[in-house]
Amino acid sequence: MSRDVLKVTLLGDSHSRSFEDRKTRSPVTLADGRVLDLNVVKLRGATVRGFGRRTSVLQVRRRALGAIRDDDAAVVLAFGQVDVEVGYYYRRLVKGDDMPFDAFAEALAEDYVADIGALDILQTKLAKGIFPSTLTHWPRQRFAYLAMLIARSEGTAEPTDLDEAEVTAGLRDIYPEPAEMDRRHRFFNAALRRRCEAEGIGYFDIDRALVGRRGRLKSRFVRWRINHHMYRSRRLQEASWWGLAAALDGLALPAGEAAPATVI
Repeated sequence: MSRDVLKVTLLGDSHSRSFEDRKTRSPVTLADGRVLDLNVVKLRGATVRGFGRRTSVLQVRRRALGAIRDDDAAVVLAFGQVDVEVGYYYRRLVKGDDMPFDAFAEALAEDYVADIGALDILQTKLAKGIFPSTLTHWPRQRFAYLAMLIARSEGTAEPTDLDEAEVTAGLRDIYPEPAEMDRRHRFFNAALRRRCEAEGIGYFDIDRALVGRRGRLKSRFVRWRINHHMYRSRRLQEASWWGLAAALDGLALPAGEAAPATVI
């Protein structure tokens, strides 16, 4: 007997690799026998702002939309990690923008959901919240690491005029303590959830599987060397898959869907 298949394309930045099965890639068989046929499209350094632009140097929007399959039941957008973790501080240090973080996050979520809602596609649309920051586990090294990302213009197409030492010095004045970093990631996700609910767009995150009692990312998801990507463990992959499956539960398939699928 053939098993039901749910075809989903996930468009996101490099953090989206948590959805990949490195052995089989696709499809992924869940524990109850149902199959998620995941088409994971990773765009390194991609941002919400880059996706929203019709044209950009990185061609984020064109490359992302070109990867959607005709028989996908749903499309998931998984951007925002680079904006919150790197882009905001890039704006502060390089652009001289002193917008408070909460105002930045609210505006980012508003623009993001507007861009998702404007997509002219038949598939069900969902947004995935960002992950908690791994950099909270590296209180001393985080300045130099983030400075490296900013100095090489991670998530932008623009070169900076600052070297890493200058950026590191600047970050020490504006970069928050770990507890505030955790709050900022939660704040953006909450803003994104509210906007999605208001516009009838699906939303999910997997924070409950990742965060410990103190609201900090569990150490089992942190690499042994500083990196803003999480450790690619089976636990992280399964939490990602089940978070997506739970988000799709009860959503109707879009009109014109031809592939046999079960929305779970």
